[in-house]
Amino acid sequence: MTTKIILDTDPGIDDAMAILFAEASPEIELVGLTSVFGNADIDTSTRNALYLKERFGFQCDVAKGASQPLERPPVGASVAVHGENGFGDVAITEQPSAPIRALHTSTLSTQ
Repeated sequence: MTTKIILDTDPGIDDAMAILFAEASPEIELVGLTSVFGNADIDTSTRNALYLKERFGFQCDVAKGASQPLERPPVGASVAVHGENGFGDVAITEQPSAPIRALHTSTLSTQ
């Protein structure tokens, strides 16, 4: 029996490995990736999630999530660790497709 999961992630070098391990596990069914700001800005994180999906043939959906924290100002991307593109500046030549849906911070509630 597999466990279905959705990973809420900011795909940089570390999360890319976690996503690949989850997808490869026979005990996990990766049904979705939601991207958030963190290691990179929201657009870069979403592009990275879509790139991983397409590059490795994942069947899961990808949704663009929150672009900033709900309760505090954002601190910015971890460029010193993850590079400008979140993947340690490894060249990504493919342009991935669009996410299934974009979620906006203004639609989220802290209640």
